[in-house]
Amino acid sequence: EHYFQQSEQVPTKVRLAVGAVETEAGSQWRAGGAMIQIIAGDEARGSTEEVWDRTRALFGTLADDELIDPTISPETLLFRLFHEDGVRLEGARELTAVCRCSRDRIASVLASFDPAERADMLEDDGKIRVTCEYCATVYALDPDEV
Repeated sequence: EHYFQQSEQVPTKVRLAVGAVETEAGSQWRAGGAMIQIIAGDEARGSTEEVWDRTRALFGTLADDELIDPTISPETLLFRLFHEDGVRLEGARELTAVCRCSRDRIASVLASFDPAERADMLEDDGKIRVTCEYCATVYALDPDEV
């Protein structure tokens, strides 16, 4: 269980689990996670500290096996935890991995280095190679491109 303090007004708790589960297809690795975040109090709501404390206590009962169990839907899990308070589930959105790297961005980063440092980056063929650690794209740039 992880606790992230994004700011003094927005505490967040994240619970992550990973493990092997047995299915009809055999043993499969699964991962699951859940996150809660405090809603700031205001004139209409009043203080939300008591609700946050109760929510954290209920969230703390969430077990790893519940997060990775393929037979437990997100709706069921939320209902188990918070049925007394009412449950609202936002529509699902597909996660996609998107990298914003580009040849121009890499050249811009390299341009921020001192010319002597860029000279040290040259490989035997006279190019500077940079590998994006996110998408693994390798950029080979000539020094005059920087």
